[in-house]
Parts: sequence; structure tokens; C-alpha cells
Amino acid sequence: MYASRQQNSFVAVNINTGATTVTAISAWSMKAKLHPSGKAIYTAIPYDVVKYDISSGPAVYLYHSDIYPGRNYPVGDDLWMIEDGTGLIAQYGNIFPASEGSTFDIVPPKKYLGVQFQYAADSATAAQMAAIPADSDTEVLIYDDQSFIFQKFLALPYFTSNGSNYPGHGQFVFFDSTGTRLYVIMQAGAASGLIWDFGVIAYD
Repeated sequence: MYASRQQNSFVAVNINTGATTVTAISAWSMKAKLHPSGKAIYTAIPYDVVKYDISSGPAVYLYHSDIYPGRNYPVGDDLWMIEDGTGLIAQYGNIFPASEGSTFDIVPPKKYLGVQFQYAADSATAAQMAAIPADSDTEVLIYDDQSFIFQKFLALPYFTSNGSNYPGHGQFVFFDSTGTRLYVIMQAGAASGLIWDFGVIAYD
């Protein structure tokens, strides 16, 4: 098990013995994503992705995405994994390659989408990546998850209160266990006056 004990360290906990190992990390590396193989962890810094090997247990630093001087690619504070483990979706719109091994897989990015994301999810079954854009959270953008070509957008429905309609703002997006149905958790704006202001919408 892995946890971020404080802003600048990972703690690996051996479930069988309770033994802990602390690994120093960047002060900004708070969001960590596990590779599907279970052999690596990636963390996000605004202009850097950092990879750690966990194949032997404790997290061991491997490298940053800016290993080449002058090659800083926008990342942001969060990452989301492509389900088959071949890529990382960065908050600032770059798609970085990923793998279970210790080769330099995160440079250069596969593609830059030119959009900042609030939240993203991927389905290998649907072969789709879904993302809520940071500057327009009343819709969901759908991309092909291998070529990352834009396919369509889904407009989120309105909330109704006292006869008036209020936009639904996407907060989280995810696919179900079959990978075929997309769910969006959305929230009505403060102007709606709703006490129960969250809702869930599903798309097939």
C-alpha cells in the first residue's frame, strides 16, 4: 500500500508485516496514479511528470519528464491513466506515453490537445477518453483513446428550481465496470439555491 504522508514523501506499507519505507518526492507531487501493471507510480508537477518504480515494494525514483534540458511540457496538478497503461492524460492537455518498465516512456508527449481538464477518464472497451474541460464544465469532451482525435461533446443537462433552469457543472466523469456506460457527477451553481445540488447523468 502507498500513501502520501506529507507533501514531500511517499510511504510504502508492507501489509503483511506493517513495515514502512519513506521515499522523498517533489514538494508538488501530491497526486499519484498507479500503472495498471502495479509496477510503477506517476506523480504530477505543473511542468513535470515523475515516475517511480514499485516493482520491488518501496517507491524508487526513476526519472522526470524533463530529462532533456529545455523540454518542459505543461502537466498541471493531476494525471489520469489510459486504461491499457499506454498513456497518461495530463491536466494541462498533454498526453504522455506510459509503460510498466523503467525506460524513458514519458518523453516526449504523444499529443497536445490544447485543452485544460478538470477531470478525465478512459475506457479501453469503448476506446474512448472522456474529459470535463476546465473552462467549460457544462460539457464533456469525447476523444478516441489511441489517436486522441476529438469525436464529439456531450452537453450536460440543466437543473430546474422554482421554474428556472440552471446549468449542470461537471465535477467527475467515469466509466462503469463494463467500460460501456459513461457517468458524470454534476452540481448546480450557487444561483440555483438548491440544497440538494448534485446529480448523476449516464450516457450509453
